Amino acid sequence: MKSLLRIVVTAAFMLAAASGFAQAKISAEDQKRFDSYFVSVEWALANADKVVFLDARSKADYDKGHLPNAVNLHWTQLSNVAVKQGEPGWSVILPAERLAKIFGDVGIDGKKPVIVYNDPLVGWGEEGRNLWELRVFGLKNSFALNGGLTAWKKAGGKVTTDAPK
Repeated sequence: MKSLLRIVVTAAFMLAAASGFAQAKISAEDQKRFDSYFVSVEWALANADKVVFLDARSKADYDKGHLPNAVNLHWTQLSNVAVKQGEPGWSVILPAERLAKIFGDVGIDGKKPVIVYNDPLVGWGEEGRNLWELRVFGLKNSFALNGGLTAWKKAGGKVTTDAPK
């Protein structure tokens, strides 16, 4: 009986703590900082024709289904992976002239915002690496999709295997 009571009390404490965390308010400064890196799925759905979606997953995952008109670049396409992992120069961002060609080839020209996404349930943060690479390159009008592919689908966003137009 004591162990059952302990389980019930622990569960109640965890629920109370979780609901408190869910209701926590963030400061205006923190919200502004967050908004400088992320866009909501609702915003992305409403502006889908005015942005470039960049799928940061592997080509194999991209080919299984991606946001309509999304282009695909994995971080390894933007970094030096010609040397072995751990050796000097490994994963260093490619020179600007090579990045310009890579970005240009997929339609990233700085005229439209770039929205990078991944599948947060299976990825390891590739969208963060791609976002960082875009910004280091100078494309400040680039953001990550808050919640990624999972949130997109949950909000009713379509997924396709069609090539971008």
